Amino acid sequence: EGVALLLGLDLIASSLPDDRQDLLEATESLRGRLTKILGVPVKLSVATNTSGSVLTAISHAVQTNGGLKLRYHSMYKDLVSERVVIPVDIYQSNENLYMRAYCLTSCDYREFRVDRIELATPEPVVENFVQDTKDSKKISFSLVLQKASRDVCERFAITNIEIGTSIELSSFSKQWIERSVMASGGAVLLQTPPEIRAEVAKKAQLMLNRYKEA
Repeated sequence: EGVALLLGLDLIASSLPDDRQDLLEATESLRGRLTKILGVPVKLSVATNTSGSVLTAISHAVQTNGGLKLRYHSMYKDLVSERVVIPVDIYQSNENLYMRAYCLTSCDYREFRVDRIELATPEPVVENFVQDTKDSKKISFSLVLQKASRDVCERFAITNIEIGTSIELSSFSKQWIERSVMASGGAVLLQTPPEIRAEVAKKAQLMLNRYKEA
């Protein structure tokens, strides 16, 4: 909710006229105080191509445990799709704003770049399902980038594409981590946690055995 307030203040500041210096200074002061309280390492800001109505819908859904119907443009697939999600939180990585959400369309957790959401409208969802989603715990994991590719950077929201770079990430879904690493086709190496790494290795070996038997 605090992040949503910061982003709301950024939208307000961007809409204020230049001659209202008093309001601009008051908004900046409030943003600074909230940033310190939340412990945010960088000042959150909204990209110029981010829809204000989309951001408002996301912020409201996070605060009220509501669902959203999205029209989303996936860059690495160059595809516009519709899906129903339950937003969990919003965060900024480098200069991009992201939304973490449970996607009811794919029955898994996903991360969406906010500036690629073309439309977001409220969508009713089952209340007890929402609570289960909100109670889920984040899983920290680390990757080493073996090969730079557009789809891998998009999938894991990677902005530093230097080969050999170790990247610390988190997800709400063990299954999403496993599938995403395997779908990357060797472009990333999962380092931790060891139990998920072992599960990925086991599944990869099973696939290899099936290929040899075919």
